[in-house]
Amino acid sequence: TGEITAADNLFQGDSVSAKIGLSVAAAGTYTYSAGAEGWTVETRFLNAGGEDVAKNYAADYAVTVTILSVTIEHTLKPDFATEYPDDVFDFTVTYDGNEHYVTVALAASVADDYSVAYSSSENGEYTDTVPVFTNSGTYTVYYMLKPILGTGDVEKGSYTLTILKQQLSLELEDREIVYGEAFAYGKVSGIPVDCTVSAAGYTPGSDVGNYPLTAALTENSENYELVYTEAFLTVRVKPVTVKVYDAKVEYGEDVTLTYTANGLFGNDELYLYSDYSAGKGVGEYKIHIRPDANYDIKANDAFVRVSKKELNVFISDVTIQYGDTAPEEYDYTVTGLAAGDEPSLLKIITDYDRSKGVGEYKITVDENSLLNYTVPEGSAGTLFVKKKDVSVRWMDVQGEFVYNGEVQAVSVTADVLQQPYGGEIAAGTLGDDDIKLTYSKDGVPTEFKNAGTYTVTVYLGENFNLWNPQFDFVIE
Repeated sequence: TGEITAADNLFQGDSVSAKIGLSVAAAGTYTYSAGAEGWTVETRFLNAGGEDVAKNYAADYAVTVTILSVTIEHTLKPDFATEYPDDVFDFTVTYDGNEHYVTVALAASVADDYSVAYSSSENGEYTDTVPVFTNSGTYTVYYMLKPILGTGDVEKGSYTLTILKQQLSLELEDREIVYGEAFAYGKVSGIPVDCTVSAAGYTPGSDVGNYPLTAALTENSENYELVYTEAFLTVRVKPVTVKVYDAKVEYGEDVTLTYTANGLFGNDELYLYSDYSAGKGVGEYKIHIRPDANYDIKANDAFVRVSKKELNVFISDVTIQYGDTAPEEYDYTVTGLAAGDEPSLLKIITDYDRSKGVGEYKITVDENSLLNYTVPEGSAGTLFVKKKDVSVRWMDVQGEFVYNGEVQAVSVTADVLQQPYGGEIAAGTLGDDDIKLTYSKDGVPTEFKNAGTYTVTVYLGENFNLWNPQFDFVIE
């Protein structure tokens, strides 16, 4: 399209305007002629009052249009071995720290007719300065082809420049530390920037095992991509020496186990346990350390030593008569038993039996029933054995009772009855105590010969109280 530069034969005061278009496929020089292919014409004739007066005119046009053949050349700077065809608008390089840019050049045939301007945004300001890029990324550059003489159309286009990250290769090596230690890989060499190497998931105190090593750049990571080989941090067990202390408890008590350790990390603790629990009997029980996967534990042997528990036992005194059987049960109270134990576990015994005479005998706790207990000296009752009360029953007296000058044979038979009720004494009640009779006259032991009053006395020993122990008979 263009402006009308001259119009002949216009009536004074009238004006004319026209829009002429040409659309063709090939470059060249074209002259308008009415009805020619590709041309379009729009014309307006107006008088001074703005009225359309086109019907009063017949228009002819003198128009010549030249369509230039323009070749656009893109040149990537600095020069690279890769050659791009002219119809490529996407360029790729790898980061190397240098500036990179793409220039647009026109063919020599039209270089004097058009200028090239650049912009970083499509609707931004276009200048002669070519955008330059250093860091990795994808950049779009817009350019404009502008006719120098202002008689042609403005053409816009764009291209992309991608700067790839430079790939750095790092060969990592396996590392080993002991449980609880801090990990430091050491200085990394062979790459132009600094990086750190760490063990994924590991901090001091992490369990024994393998942790993959990872590397990360600490600078310029926007322009470099780090690729590294597979390697691992191996955490080994930590040796630890443990002193386990013996523990002493009384039967029935809970136990507290203690130790000291050289080499534990941080607030780590070991778990002690033993074969002993409250209620187990007197003896020795080994103390164990629960294994810990992070430690190689060296420890001494130690034991829980359980001693007997002292009981306070009060046994009530008992009184029986000589010849009676000792009671099968005794009244007693006990304090100090461990939880779960009953007083009935104690067996109460005495050192008395029916063969023993009048006296005092201890009532004590049978040591065989104590098991896990002791009782202090003096924790005993008393069995008092009193003399047995019996009454003499005179059964029969045989013999001559008139003086004849000779020693006479007299036979006296006696039996004993219980007192105070007079019942017969059960067989065996007297044990080995046989009835013994003594004979006397006027208090002096004598034979039966002279006339007089004689006394027969029953004797059963020191274990009896006798009622009616004497019988008198007379020799006339």
